[in-house]
Amino acid sequence: MSSLTEAQKLEQAIAAARAGAHAEARAAFIAYLGQQPADADAWFWLACVTESPWEAWSSLRKVLELAPAYPQAQAGLAWVRGEIDAGRCLRPMSVPYVPAPAPTPSAAEPVAAAVPLLQRRLPAAAAPLLIFALIAGLAAAVWFGWLANRTPALSAAPAATQQTATAAPTPTRTPLPATPKNPVAVSWEVAWENGDWVTAINLLEKLAAQEPTNSAWRSRLFEAHVRLGDQFADNNQVKEALAQYDIALSLRPYDSELQQARGVASRYLAALERYQTGDWAAAAEALQAVYQQEGEYRDTRELLYSAHYNLGLSYQAARRLDDAEREFIAAAPLAQDPADVESRLTQIRQLKTPPTPTPSPKRIEVDLSEQRFYAYNGDEVVYDFITSTGNNASPTAPGSYRILDKIPMAYASTWNLKMPYWLGIYWSGTLENGIHALPILSNGKILWDGFLGQRVSFGCVILSNEDAKTIYDWVDIGTPVIVRE
Repeated sequence: MSSLTEAQKLEQAIAAARAGAHAEARAAFIAYLGQQPADADAWFWLACVTESPWEAWSSLRKVLELAPAYPQAQAGLAWVRGEIDAGRCLRPMSVPYVPAPAPTPSAAEPVAAAVPLLQRRLPAAAAPLLIFALIAGLAAAVWFGWLANRTPALSAAPAATQQTATAAPTPTRTPLPATPKNPVAVSWEVAWENGDWVTAINLLEKLAAQEPTNSAWRSRLFEAHVRLGDQFADNNQVKEALAQYDIALSLRPYDSELQQARGVASRYLAALERYQTGDWAAAAEALQAVYQQEGEYRDTRELLYSAHYNLGLSYQAARRLDDAEREFIAAAPLAQDPADVESRLTQIRQLKTPPTPTPSPKRIEVDLSEQRFYAYNGDEVVYDFITSTGNNASPTAPGSYRILDKIPMAYASTWNLKMPYWLGIYWSGTLENGIHALPILSNGKILWDGFLGQRVSFGCVILSNEDAKTIYDWVDIGTPVIVRE
């Protein structure tokens, strides 16, 4: 993996451009812009190394969009526009706006080397000869230009090459007519029909290099990069999608539809990164912005639900009950199964209204050594059940407690378990331990079925489904619970 900084990568690309490795430099600038799309210097240097006047023109437009006072960009843009109008391709690093390296004056002629030829004083006798030479050169240029215009093309070109040089690229998104006389064109159309955007892009780049002033190839390249970006986005490869969108925008910087698509993908990616780090508050805020604008974009709804839900759990653990209730309420309309959120809201509301002990003869006793569960009405044992308590790694804590809450079907997100007939009795860190029936796995199977009477749970007091329902119906909020060694 490369250890170069972004600044070093840009310097390396500029060095390659000055060394004459124009194709290598162009590829390096495009790769760099995929990661740093707001770097005006990189856009300017891309305009210096490209052969395509359209690419130079759009790159310089991007420069001025990012840095309106950028030196040489405005003059360069006007010059490139003239080359487009004249139908000429560019010579990389030979365009007039390329920044010149620091001059090294010659020791033999430090002054004369820096003075343009026509500014030097000429002997009087040389003036007529110079005028004659200029007139002759002008006549020759006109003559050879006329001959060039009369020379037929060596190969058939697509219909788009017959357009005038000032015609704007057509932003259509349908395949061009077949061009059977050009095998490469036929190949890219086959790749296009098959949705093979990588192959289509490679072939279209060859055609664009052959005919750099033909805006049709540029238009197709733009569309192919957009399609490839959409394909990446559909597979949730958002970073790769953004790189393709950025290349497409270098070809057509002011496509508002693509700019909007890129903006949404960028905001989604930023929200996803916050979600993946567990920053639930920031993730919920960022995902909410995407959801409000785009609705069902990718898995935004599911992520937003999870961010609100996890934020609610963290607030509940910190006893910030009002904040927890707010987050669970926000999660509720996004949930595929609202029952879990409703059970959480029930817990929160019960915790916000602590049980008031009332005179009652009812009490529960749990014997850890015997793994027995007793329900008393006064001094009379009304229920005697076999139970399972916490294992050695997560033991049930002895002590005197009260029934804190009753939930028909609680959910343990830590273990992805459903817990029927939940009766909360005490908190252990961020988790609440309670009394409930044998838990249900996500695949519908019963956990610890057949192991009642053994210490197998994660800290809760486990009863059979029938016994748990009996106690759930019998007990009241505030009923004392005593757990003995």
